[in-house]
Amino acid sequence: MPQTLLIESHYLPCLEYFVLLEQYPNIILEQHEYYQKQSYRNRTHILTATGVQALTVPIKNANGKHFFKDTLIDDSVSSENWAKKHWKTITTAYGKAPYFMYFADDFREIYENQTKKYKFLLDLNNDLMTICQKFLQKKYNISTSDSYIKTEEITEINSKNNQKNSITDVRGLIHPKKDWKENHFYKEKTYMQNFGNTFEHNLSIIDVLFCQGKQSFLIYDV
Repeated sequence: MPQTLLIESHYLPCLEYFVLLEQYPNIILEQHEYYQKQSYRNRTHILTATGVQALTVPIKNANGKHFFKDTLIDDSVSSENWAKKHWKTITTAYGKAPYFMYFADDFREIYENQTKKYKFLLDLNNDLMTICQKFLQKKYNISTSDSYIKTEEITEINSKNNQKNSITDVRGLIHPKKDWKENHFYKEKTYMQNFGNTFEHNLSIIDVLFCQGKQSFLIYDV
């Protein structure tokens, strides 16, 4: 089986993202790609009393052409309260979830207390991923790309090496506008959610964390 996964950075990633991380000993985050709007790079989906809701981090010059590593969070007057709004939505959705009280403080530091003022989206995503790994009791071997890795370069690498040194490229495959079932990454496993009679699959990892606690890995483990 290939040993390295090439994937982009996501904001509070969904379950199929973690399914992939679980399968590879080495993960490379592509940070030299051009930023793509309306993707999971700056959004996630959680379950609220009114159904599935998207949380989107506002991006400065979202229509411009810039590398993901240089993507700036919009701190203009109209967007400056995005973090507190996200936290309010999260606490309203999960405040009564079984494990919210155990995990909330670390997330609160980022959203409500804002002890660190985030300028770049990549830094925000990385810190949230660190928190998620902590509570999942996982430590993924994640590095970032030094330059953009072209598809033809991956093909050449894979043709010259055995499976132990090959790369699996899944950049762009996990997308809000794409049915997660088409990827065949994530197996359908249900768990007790906070709202609704219909189970909502493949939400943000925080949905599982707040509802299942340290048993969360059983939901996405392969």
